[in-house]
Amino acid sequence: MTAEFPSPSEQVHVTLDVVYAFDRPAHDLDVELRVRPLLAVEQGPAPIRLASEPEARFEPPELDENCVAIDRLKLAGPISRLRLNASFDHPISREEALPALAPAAADLALEGLTDIARAMPWPEALTRLREFWRYSDDPLRQPTSLREIAQEQAGSCEAIARLAVEIVRSQDVPARFVGGYRLAGPSGDTRLVRRHAWIAVWDGMQWRVLDPLVPSGTGACLIPTAFASQLPEIAAIQGRFKGAGAAKLTVSAHAKRHIMSIENGRTL
Repeated sequence: MTAEFPSPSEQVHVTLDVVYAFDRPAHDLDVELRVRPLLAVEQGPAPIRLASEPEARFEPPELDENCVAIDRLKLAGPISRLRLNASFDHPISREEALPALAPAAADLALEGLTDIARAMPWPEALTRLREFWRYSDDPLRQPTSLREIAQEQAGSCEAIARLAVEIVRSQDVPARFVGGYRLAGPSGDTRLVRRHAWIAVWDGMQWRVLDPLVPSGTGACLIPTAFASQLPEIAAIQGRFKGAGAAKLTVSAHAKRHIMSIENGRTL
């Protein structure tokens, strides 16, 4: 009889560390986190470990209309600083599935850049955009309007996602924004993990993931945590509070790869 050996599975442990620093004590805080990996609806929200400082209780997760799991924390306050920590283990896969939602009218809505190039098919236009794009994640050097983004062809992953979605939608093809994490390939990015935004295009049967910044087959792995028609809806952290005039938000992501063995349904 041939011995059965456990099959190894590469996993990644992702940690998100968030700090809100308020200029004046804040109270009545209502914070939403969209940080769990997307799963099929029947599987329910993915397991996650959540903590806060000062210590508070998180409400049970809920799925929004885009099948994104939302964790909510409410605090009466007053507090001057809030730290949130979220961490989870996730199998590394090159093809993360997106919720099987039918396209809606919002997935064809345009920002109004009417002179966007329609002379070439959108796949070719996105390839050309990637070739000439100058990436920058400096918050002080980000073009704000879609026209500026199109003219400068420079900015963050969110900027190129906005322009890519506009290009696809201008050709009457539904497109959406996806947010989450990008894991570097074996010899790619200098950072193992970073918060990232990319897009999904409807192919007539399902949503197909496209990263406007990175050609396919480069070894990078995407872990989607948010999925929506509008860019602001994929933010990992959204918060409301009273009292303070402003809040400085600092977000850092960390990841560590490890190998898990699965035998008889148990993790070894």
